[in-house]
Parts: sequence; C-alpha cells; structure tokens
Amino acid sequence: MRSALLIALFATALAGVVLGLSSCLSKPRFECASTGDCASSSGPGVCEPDGFCSFTDASCPSGRRYGDLSGPQANQCVGVPPDAPPPPDAAPDSYVHDARECFGDGAYQLCFTAMPPMGVVNLAGALDTTTDVRCQPTMPQSWTDSGQPDSCLIMGNSITVSAALTVTGTRPLVLLAETIAVNALLDLASHRAMASGPGAPASQCAAFGSTPVGDATGAAGGAGGSFTRKGGDGGRGNGGGVLGGIAAPDTVAPTVLRAGCAGQAGGAAGAVTAGAPGQGGGAVYLTASRILISGNGVISASGAGAVGGGSLTGGSGGGTGGMIVLHAAESIAATGGRLVANGGGGSGGAEVNVNGLPGADPVPATQSVPAPGGNGPGGNGGDGFAGTTAAQNGANAGGNKETGGGGGGGGGYIQSNRAVTGALVSPPVTVVP
Repeated sequence: MRSALLIALFATALAGVVLGLSSCLSKPRFECASTGDCASSSGPGVCEPDGFCSFTDASCPSGRRYGDLSGPQANQCVGVPPDAPPPPDAAPDSYVHDARECFGDGAYQLCFTAMPPMGVVNLAGALDTTTDVRCQPTMPQSWTDSGQPDSCLIMGNSITVSAALTVTGTRPLVLLAETIAVNALLDLASHRAMASGPGAPASQCAAFGSTPVGDATGAAGGAGGSFTRKGGDGGRGNGGGVLGGIAAPDTVAPTVLRAGCAGQAGGAAGAVTAGAPGQGGGAVYLTASRILISGNGVISASGAGAVGGGSLTGGSGGGTGGMIVLHAAESIAATGGRLVANGGGGSGGAEVNVNGLPGADPVPATQSVPAPGGNGPGGNGGDGFAGTTAAQNGANAGGNKETGGGGGGGGGYIQSNRAVTGALVSPPVTVVP
C-alpha cells in the first residue's frame, strides 16, 4: 500500500529552480486505494469513492475538502461540483497538498519528496549507466512501486544532447527536464562485437523455440531475437539435414522500461563454436515539458548484427531493437531527425576454413532499410527488421554450402504520449495518451 505524504499549503517552499521545473510539467495527482493512503500534517484523511483524498475542513458544508492532487476535484469541498470556486472565506492554509513533485504519467511516473539540485546539462561523448556520477544515487519510490527497473536518472532544468553521445551500461537511461533537446546522435544501440546498449540484454526475453543443431560437417543457424516483432528462424545445416533455431514468439507491448533481446548463437561444428549473436538495443525514457528533436537529432536504440563464426559453424542471429519512451507534458517538436529501434542482421554460415560473414548493424540514416544479413560463404544470414518489413529467416544455400545462416533480429518498441511528426520513425510510434 502506498501512503501519501501530505503537508499544509506553504508549509515548505522548494527552491526557485525546482518550482520552475515543476510548474511546467504535467500536474501531479494522487489517487488513493483506501483510507490508509490519505494522511496530512493535521491528521488522517478519507479515501472518497472517486479515488481521491479528502480532509477535515469546517468551512465546507460537508465538513471535508479534497486535497490539491485530486484531479478535477482539487481543493473543492466534497459534494460540491468540480468547477465551483472555493468559498471566499476559505483560508489558503486549509488546502491540503501532497508534498511530492511528480513528473511523467502512469507506470512511468517519477515522484520526489525532495528534489535534488537542478541545472543546465549538456550531454556528449560517452555515458555508462552503471557508473556515471551524473546518475542520481537512487530512483524514486514511485518508479520502483510501478515495477520499473533500477535506471540511470539524469535531471536538469534543461538537457541537451549537443554532440554525439554513446550510452552503454547495465541500466536503462532516464532523462528528466523542463526541456530536452536532441541535437545530435543519442546512441543507445548495441553494436556488433562491442558493448551493449543500456540495460541490454533484458531479463524479460522469451525462450527460443528450439536450439540449432550442431554438426561437424555443417551446423545449423541460430534464430534472431524477438521483442515486439518476431525474429527470423535459423537456416538448416548439413545441406538441409539438420534443423536451425526457432525464434521466440513476439511479445505484447511492454509496460516497463526494458531493453531488447539478443539473437541465438549458431550451431557448433565439433569443437569450433559459432560467432557471437547480436545483442538487443538499449532502453531510454525521456520525460519533459517539451521535447525538441532537430534535423541532426537521432535517438537510436537498434540491435546489433551477429558475428560470423569459424569453419562449418552455423550463422548466429541478430539482436532486436530496444525501447524508446517519450512523455511531454506540453509538446514534442521535431524538425527532422530520426527515432530508430530496428533489428540487426544475422551472420552467414561458415564454409570449410572460411568464417561466416557478419550481419550488419542497422543504420539510422536509412531507418526503413533492413540491416542486411551476412550472405555466405555458407548459408545466408537473414535481414533484420526495419519499419514494416519483418525480420528474415536464415537460409541454407545448398550444394557444397553445408551450413545454415542466422536469422535476422526482430524490431523494438517506441512509445509516446503524443504523436511524433516531423521525424522519421522505425518502428512506428505507439501513442499512449
């Protein structure tokens, strides 16, 4: 059970910089589940049938007044229509306020009982969400109460991605400000044979349908990862005689901030192991009053292409796109730019003493073009997801090409509380008001 922290109006004053931020973001509200959720410095409250807290107030005919986080009923007497003004003799300090400052909405709401210092934040270069000192030391309780993961939270009056920023680390990234401006590449993607994007791989990834069969004379390919779009299956090995990996089914839209899913390693050829599969893209949440994306601004959370393996190993699967969530209390303005969370390409199967060719990483500048799989020298790797194009299966080329290619990685997920117009987006934005 959550308990509301309530104080009388004007009992505390936040610093001017905090007031400047909170006055521009979405109006906080507190909904109670039971009377135990409602308390103030002057005594306990009551959880009314409409889910908002009320408190004793002798100036109201009903003897009770709603708190100021009660949506349309805020500061109104219980039993009085929501649009009625407060009585002229109601003293301001009779209004009850929740002491928290809340930003964002729903499962992604961030509420603070005491705001940390704020300022102007410019981001560029590299950021590791595991260790960067700019991350707040703890996440708000409202975040963890919603089942959200531990994340790297960076706050400011304004946050600007002023030059290319590469984000890695074990935790998703969360940015909170009055204005967030993305004027360069915000790179949360995973890249082939490099560090993964923030939070990848996600712990929620579903199990693959089957494992590719290893074979010393030509192994089968691994499947691509699946997130909200299914990855490609792996190709057959041994000239079609052994089965490749089967991708996991796609998943429903997530309700927590999470990264994408890795592909599956191809089958081994005796003691020779396949190349590394592609990792899933990272995860980021931007919440602000205004989000600005310039023509040079890119938010990339794509998955990685797979690495080619050694002699007669199967190709490995590509990683899925990750997750991008935007919440703007006032507006999202894009004058070009891109939001991308596509899947990586699967690697090709290897031939005798010839490594398989790697799968490609998605390219943000060509967000609607699938990341190509490694074609040959053995079985061909599948292309990754892009836009409305499904990830492709790996293939076995037949003839003297005995190995199976890896499947392409499935797509990621992009969510916003407002339509995102003016930017190129892949996959399409899911608008959740």
